[in-house]
Amino acid sequence: MKNIILQEKIMAVIRSDSVDRC
Repeated sequence: MKNIILQEKIMAVIRSDSVDRC
């Protein structure tokens, strides 16, 4: 279950980075 939370956090960070880059 911890893995799922970690993956979601990573995805959120990647999304934020992508938006910031745009």
